[in-house]
Order: sequence, then structure tokens, then C-alpha cells
Amino acid sequence: MDACPSLVVFVHGMERVRLFLGPLARRFREEGFHTPFFSYSPRRNNVSQCAELLVDYLRERDSSVSIVCFSLGGVICAEMIGTYQEFAMNAVHRVVFLGSPINGSELAKKVSRIPGSGLIFGKCFLDLANSQEFLPQSSATVGMIAGKSSFARVCNPFLKEENDILVQLRETQSEALTEHVSVDTNHWALPLRKDAHDLCIRFIKTGSFIDQSTESTL
Repeated sequence: MDACPSLVVFVHGMERVRLFLGPLARRFREEGFHTPFFSYSPRRNNVSQCAELLVDYLRERDSSVSIVCFSLGGVICAEMIGTYQEFAMNAVHRVVFLGSPINGSELAKKVSRIPGSGLIFGKCFLDLANSQEFLPQSSATVGMIAGKSSFARVCNPFLKEENDILVQLRETQSEALTEHVSVDTNHWALPLRKDAHDLCIRFIKTGSFIDQSTESTL
């Protein structure tokens, strides 16, 4: 098994705040990891431009890193893995997405029909509305933790399929993922939950969401 790098870079979602990933970053620090945040402007830059900025940020690091991304942050990381495959293969150890619509967003597509929505939500939002697949097949070890809420249809009647109020479950699924798991929660609560934290840390450490110690006792 490859040695796990001590550096885990966190990539925020569209809100540009550390509130959602702060508790998870704290958990990683308690495990001995360093947890810098990569910041970007989803309104000023499109997904491709943000992916390029992420590469520039990672190139400043002297060693291999792992990455944890929430929501739109995962879309940007997926674009980075696909566009800069050789760089990602050498520089990125493991990646965890939290509720990231890597197949585009049906909700963004519907909202984008409202005049002026692009000006309000920005360029990354318009890329999500195109509903393209952002994560291609690659050698990267990538896991997805998705949310699915039992209250989703009440809170957001615009999405008919299983979802976390903002992102449909199928929008988080891809054959390019190493593993995919889901947690019964909404989009905003997902990165704050202890069970999601445990899954995330386990994947970064081992490359799997499965608790190998439990498996070995069965």
C-alpha cells in the first residue's frame, strides 16, 4: 500500500465559505494531517479556469497531496483530473467528493432558464447547467460520499429522482469512481456529519470506504 501523504487540500463549494468543511478539516488535523484550503471564485471563473487555478496551487506543493471537495469543489477537481491527467497521476494521491454533481446538475439547468441567473450565480453555475460528465476514466483513486434526503421531495419538488435537496443521486455516480457511498442527509449537512467524516478519513488513509478491520472479523 502506498504511503498516505500528510497534506490534504480542501476545496469549498459555491458558497466560498469554510463553514461546511471546517469541522471535517479539524478531524483530519486531529489525525495528524495538514489541511490547507484552496479558494476560487465560482462567479468570476468557469469550471475549466478554476481547475487550472487548482493545478497552479497544487504545483506550489513539494509533495503528493490528497484532496477533499464539497459540492462544486468536486466538479472543479474532477475537471482538473480529466484535463491534467499526467499531472494528477503524479501529484494527487486520493480524492473524496462530498455531494458533488460530477454529471452536471438538473437543478442548475432548470434555474439557468430564469433570465439573469447566470449573472447572479456565475460562470461555474452555467457550466453545471450543461449537464456534462466532468470526471473521465483515469488512474486516480476517487471516492464519492453522496447525500439522499427523505424530505427532498417536500423541500425541492423540482427534482423528481432521489436527491439531497440540491443534487440528485445519479448526478454523483460515475464508472470513473473507485467507490460510491450514500448517507441519509441533506446537501448542507453532509460535510458536517460524523459518519461522513469517518468515511472520508478512512478513504484518504486506505483508498476505501470499507472498514477493513470489520471485514477481517467476519
